[in-house]
Amino acid sequence: MKCPHCKIENPEGMKYCGSCGKEIVITPPPPVQPPAAPAQPEPQYQPYPERTPYQAPPPMPRIKSEGNGSGRLIAMVVTAIVIVIIIVAALYVFLSPSISPFEAIRDSDGDGISDTEDAAPNDPTHWAWGEATLLVTVQSNHLLFSIDYELFIDDTLEKTGTLSAGSSITYSFDCDFLIGTSSTDQVVVSAFSSGGGFGDESDQKTVILQNGGTSTVTLTI
Repeated sequence: MKCPHCKIENPEGMKYCGSCGKEIVITPPPPVQPPAAPAQPEPQYQPYPERTPYQAPPPMPRIKSEGNGSGRLIAMVVTAIVIVIIIVAALYVFLSPSISPFEAIRDSDGDGISDTEDAAPNDPTHWAWGEATLLVTVQSNHLLFSIDYELFIDDTLEKTGTLSAGSSITYSFDCDFLIGTSSTDQVVVSAFSSGGGFGDESDQKTVILQNGGTSTVTLTI
């Protein structure tokens, strides 16, 4: 290393110069400064573009339907037909000679039933129709032979058939009658037979009908 006073080279580690005898003071080299970082360029900002004002789209062209006129015409015709039908029906109800508004509420016999619904509008005892079920049993009393029979209700032939010895058959009838009159709320049931070894046989009974009920009768022949 070199003496800073006399500039003579000395071995490394010498504290005093071998030539001039002065102390060798080694001045440390200045610290090495790291290279400065390159300057960063300032960011450049782009100006915000100017907003364009909103413009509404142009209106769509209206397309006129070709069938609107005919559709309205059909609707008008249908409406007119319905109105005419209603008017004709109203005139028929109010002007019909068979059922007038006055006859619909008229009660000639004072039984509380209008003449149009009363089976006998001039007789207060005939005030309503009744319904009943009639069960008729035809019984054979022959023990050896079959018989042919006829069944009548109020002189009307209703059933015919053949019964084997000792057998029976039952019929059901729906009867309509006028309530409150003895001449219509009862029926006469009769049966006639032929054959069976005993000649002709017959049986007849009168049955009172009950409105809404069931009446039963047995005829033995």
